[in-house]
Amino acid sequence: MKLAAAADGAERQRWINAALAWIELTRLRAPARRERGVTEEAI
Repeated sequence: MKLAAAADGAERQRWINAALAWIELTRLRAPARRERGVTEEAI
């Protein structure tokens, strides 16, 4: 999000979309990790 804040126009929108996609990916991975019994300490 820092890169998005420093950008403007279309570039800013691309960075915001990339950040939102990254957040969504981490949300999708969290339940799968819990099912496998993987914790943050094990990484």
